[in-house]
Amino acid sequence: MAEYDVWKILERYENWEKHVPSSLRSYAQDFKVELVEIIAQIEGHYPLSGYKLQSHLSNWEKWKIIFKKLTSKSSFGYHKTEVAIAHTAPLLFVVEYVGHYKQLIPISMQLVQQKIRFQVVFLCEDLFERHHKEFENAILLSPKYLYHSLLKSIKIIWLLRKDKYVASMIQPEKRSKWRLEITFFNAKFLNGILSQCASFAILINQIPKAQIIFFKSEGCRIKSLIRICKEHNRRVIAIQHGFIKHEIKYTDLPADIYLTWSEHFSQALSASRAGCKTIVTGCANYDYFFKKRPQKSRILNAQHLHLLFLPNSGNSQTPRSELEFAINLCLDFIRTRPHISLEIKPHPGDHSSFLADQVADAKLGERTNILSRNAPINYANSDIVVTMNSTTGIEGAIFNKPILILLSDLSLIMVEEYLTSGIGIWVNSISSFETAITNIVTNPSIFEKNALFFTRQIIANPGFAAETICEYLLKTEPPKT
Repeated sequence: MAEYDVWKILERYENWEKHVPSSLRSYAQDFKVELVEIIAQIEGHYPLSGYKLQSHLSNWEKWKIIFKKLTSKSSFGYHKTEVAIAHTAPLLFVVEYVGHYKQLIPISMQLVQQKIRFQVVFLCEDLFERHHKEFENAILLSPKYLYHSLLKSIKIIWLLRKDKYVASMIQPEKRSKWRLEITFFNAKFLNGILSQCASFAILINQIPKAQIIFFKSEGCRIKSLIRICKEHNRRVIAIQHGFIKHEIKYTDLPADIYLTWSEHFSQALSASRAGCKTIVTGCANYDYFFKKRPQKSRILNAQHLHLLFLPNSGNSQTPRSELEFAINLCLDFIRTRPHISLEIKPHPGDHSSFLADQVADAKLGERTNILSRNAPINYANSDIVVTMNSTTGIEGAIFNKPILILLSDLSLIMVEEYLTSGIGIWVNSISSFETAITNIVTNPSIFEKNALFFTRQIIANPGFAAETICEYLLKTEPPKT
């Protein structure tokens, strides 16, 4: 979808926001981007969000899904967890995804060294179960099944379906599709978010003076939780966890401060009308990579090349069809090239056996190896990093590795900087794969120079970001244990 189309839809949406009924005001603000992207998809443009339109299902399937989502005791199946709260903790970190956890770890290590207490709140049960024992104070924010949250969800869905102004943003012949999709979307997310917000309000009251730190400020769930912080007059800091671009998802962010990896990303937030102050601190998660990268680069041996494939999950903006395309292209390419081996680390968000099944069916023996999705990545022992739309390309660049971007169409590339900086090559066929490998083997020093320049531009304070972030967070001289 052309970029200007999305921004035009956003303008129409914001006109509605000015006249929205009070009963919908906070919802309209928190769910703005998701609703705009649903409208864009309905109007026939390229889908931008992780939400996939479901109106193609049969009537029975549609209402079965809606009823199940609305009436489940939790939208996520969380259980109630009783854990002691660190009432004197000056910092409260909210962790939603594995990328947030990775950013937190080096920061938490700095805080522990300085004997600063902090509270960690997980929003997802699987992450909590895996990692909560790593922190002195960690809890799972379990949404309780609240009838008033369910009733509020149903009321919001009804109001949105009936609102004449928001319907006017949709072509008349597509308004029935809009009403169905808005019901699907809210049935999937809204009740769980409202219930989680109620639990979060209770939690932050138990730590009355803590700063609240998120690892993003975008997305309907995080925006809703930040709104609770604002209602309780709490200062909110967001820390960048992934690549930021000029997109509508970064418009009108509610955080007070956004700590970014570099000026490049601060400018992207400004261009996206984020509306929050930005401060460049670097990326804490990359500190480890900068400190571990070898002093000398690995010498490429054209007679034995080792590819490291780090795919997307297939459950986000990069669809499952692209994951299938990429793995099949990789396997087909090395099938007739016995001098090339392939190591694959599935995305932490991909819990299927798809990649393992594809590798088993290929029957390429020891030349292919599947790692655990939670295994550490050994960039140093690879020759070339193969990715799709992932920030693992940045990690590969830190280790001076050339990047291959496997996507079926150039329009699907979300991190254009890999191409424009000269660290990556787009591959979509066996012939372009072969050409890229030849180019890399012939000119390795060019890719290394480009990688060095790229990382300097994209990451500030290399190796010392966690210290910089903690120094900023602790300016208020919090109490020590």
